[in-house]
Amino acid sequence: MKNRNITVALVSGFLVALVSSAHAQFAQSLAPLVMAQASATDKAASRAVVDDREIALRVQSALFKDKRVAGLGLTVKATDGNVELSGRADSQSQADRAVTIARAVPGVKSVAKEIRVN
Repeated sequence: MKNRNITVALVSGFLVALVSSAHAQFAQSLAPLVMAQASATDKAASRAVVDDREIALRVQSALFKDKRVAGLGLTVKATDGNVELSGRADSQSQADRAVTIARAVPGVKSVAKEIRVN
C-alpha cells in the first residue's frame, strides 16, 4: 500500500510538472501574438486619431479657400471620419456651402451641421 501511494504521488507530481511546463511553453508562444495584436490595435487607434486630425485640417483648409465661407471661422471636429461643423454664418446659403465643401473632402463620411445663422 505504501509503495502504491508513493507511486501515485510520483506520477501525480510528474503530471503536474508536465502540465505546468506545457502551459508555460504555450503561454510563451502566445506572448508575441498577444503583443503584436496589442501593438496593431494601438497603431490602428493612433492612425484613426491622425486620420481624424488630417480630415479636420483638410476641411478647415477647404473652407478657408472658399471666399464665401473663409471668414466665418467655423469649428471643425472629426471623429471616425464624421465631421461636425459649428459656429455662426451670416446666411443659410453660407452654412449650406460649408457643408457642401466639407462633404467633398476625401475621407469625410458624414457632416453634422451645428451652424447658427445670424
